[in-house]
Amino acid sequence: MKVAVDFTNLSDDEYQNNIEIIRKRYYHCKHRASERYRVKINQDDYFQLVDQIITGEALFLMECDFLDGRFLYEVSFKGRQMLAVYDYDTGTICTFLNDEIFQKLKMRWERK
Repeated sequence: MKVAVDFTNLSDDEYQNNIEIIRKRYYHCKHRASERYRVKINQDDYFQLVDQIITGEALFLMECDFLDGRFLYEVSFKGRQMLAVYDYDTGTICTFLNDEIFQKLKMRWERK
């Protein structure tokens, strides 16, 4: 399982595209963390949460076929456990799920 994205071999266009993806993911996660966990995260917090996943500090829960093959981790933030959806292709956390939303997505997938 790969753990980080290697940005060193990217063309300028690919690098700029990845930076844009990271920026969009950060803002989406910031919103979802506030909405679903009532916590405020800033850029430093976001990258610390990503680092928890990359370094193996976060608890790996499962690969989620129902989340386009992304991976679900439990990360710790200010004493709270949060469900983070991680994308190895971009090295980013895509979103945060609460348990209720996670269970709904999982049940919807299992019915297919």
